[in-house]
Amino acid sequence: MYENPLYKYPIIHRVREIKTISIEGREELCFVTWGDNNPVPDVYPTPYGMLDCVPGEAIKAKALVVFPRIGIISIKVREFLGIGG
Repeated sequence: MYENPLYKYPIIHRVREIKTISIEGREELCFVTWGDNNPVPDVYPTPYGMLDCVPGEAIKAKALVVFPRIGIISIKVREFLGIGG
């Protein structure tokens, strides 16, 4: 689970790859995440531009149980209630 400043709610997507990137001369872990129902990997905004991975500092928790595509339910409920994030 990670937090993305572009979205109101935390995002839970699978980690497909872990890589090391350089941010301001520091080596940091970065996680390539991808939602099961998405055609492309997630991107992450930073002051230096968009990253093609989620920096380690944005990761907040690890999911222990997986229910593929269950996120669609919460998205549809939020859309119906007009509280989509």
